Amino acid sequence: MTRGRTLLARGALTLPGALWTLLLVVLPLGVLFLYSFYTAGFFEIDHTLSLHNYRNLFSDPVFPKVLWRTVRVAVVVTLACALIGFPIALRLARAGPRARVLGTLALMVPLWSNYLVKIYSWKAVLGTNGAINYVLEKIGLISHPLGFLLYDTNAVAIALTSALLPFMVLPILTALERIPPSMTEAATDLYSSPRRAFWTVTLPLARRGILAGASFVLVMSMGDIIASDQLGGPSGLLVGRLIFNQFGASDDWPAGAAMSYALIAVMLLLLFLTARLAGLGTRERMTLTGGDARLEA
Repeated sequence: MTRGRTLLARGALTLPGALWTLLLVVLPLGVLFLYSFYTAGFFEIDHTLSLHNYRNLFSDPVFPKVLWRTVRVAVVVTLACALIGFPIALRLARAGPRARVLGTLALMVPLWSNYLVKIYSWKAVLGTNGAINYVLEKIGLISHPLGFLLYDTNAVAIALTSALLPFMVLPILTALERIPPSMTEAATDLYSSPRRAFWTVTLPLARRGILAGASFVLVMSMGDIIASDQLGGPSGLLVGRLIFNQFGASDDWPAGAAMSYALIAVMLLLLFLTARLAGLGTRERMTLTGGDARLEA
């Protein structure tokens, strides 16, 4: 009786979330997948199933080019967030309780502001009349404003890195906080240098946090619309904006659905490769030997 009540209670707690996911995630994705096999006609949609949209995606040279640009920008943003975010997370993890709380709060504050406002602020910084050009002209390094800072993939990457950095730092911080201090202390007791202890103990144990942060940043940067639209220009167009145009101005929902699923497939492939690179799914054990400490699969 007790076991039955426990299962019933668990089911009751799980049911609202399962229904929410089914109605707002699974069902829309299923409808979108079905639409990707339809064909857009003149003010109507032909519901005959075909692979027409998927064939057009890769026969048209525009989509593969934009998709590759999106992947490139997303990977650059993810690597930049990891390289900048890991030292920040490590510093916070080793700080005192008060400094850690203040540092975490400082990371959270930018998330409270509107994303569009942050993108427009970068437009003011990188523009021809922006802060960077103003400072460079005042100190005499340039005589004319630099026009290449804006409306390019570099501007999109910079804006996305600044906006998505907290999503990388917080998972890494959580992973670092779970590492027992005795691990690094044991490595030090065995005459391992701080640098070697970091590479063989701290970094491997934090890789799940790095993977979680990389997943967040990768997915959000690949699906971005606003940064591409406001900062990218024609040379910085990403797939998210291309899909938005198909559902909006072009009114070609089947083509937009096919593009969406092509993007989802690429996202899943990148996440799989990231997980494999991080060694996720392998069983680990810590070995401590004279002068060294390392994780082994």
